[in-house]
Amino acid sequence: MSLFSELQKIASAAETFNYQVYKASATPEKKIGNVISFQDYSNYFLADETNTFQELGSCVIGGGNEEAIKLTATLHASSTAEKPIISIRAFSLNTNSYLANQDIIDLDTIFKTNASLMEVFAYMSYYDYQNNDFNKSFDKLLFSGTFQVESLEDMYAQHYSLGTFDYINNM
Repeated sequence: MSLFSELQKIASAAETFNYQVYKASATPEKKIGNVISFQDYSNYFLADETNTFQELGSCVIGGGNEEAIKLTATLHASSTAEKPIISIRAFSLNTNSYLANQDIIDLDTIFKTNASLMEVFAYMSYYDYQNNDFNKSFDKLLFSGTFQVESLEDMYAQHYSLGTFDYINNM
């Protein structure tokens, strides 16, 4: 019953708003800005929410003498198909807890000729996700021996040209 009363309150507020917009537009001396009334509810579109829990990719760095850290790439809540934004969380396997930092990487703003390995991880994880693969591209890069990643700092300090990756994958 309380849901019904809340819906009545919302409907009443919308009617009042529509009336005020109509009244304000009827008087020529008042200028109103870009105010749009809520008279036609069927013209509104609710976009699907981004699944921020689905892993796009993950990898474990460190180990040995360093702390082992699992990096996980997911879609950020503000990500869209036209503008992919990747969120990367770091999880310490030694302390069994998430680290405080969270990287949010807009794939459209990556400087591809000199991308940090963290950006490369986000880019390749999204590429693999688009091609229904998991961890394929970034794992190949790490296993190639081109980079020695022993800590989280190495993910920011070392760089790779994504132009090479795009060329190999015909992008």
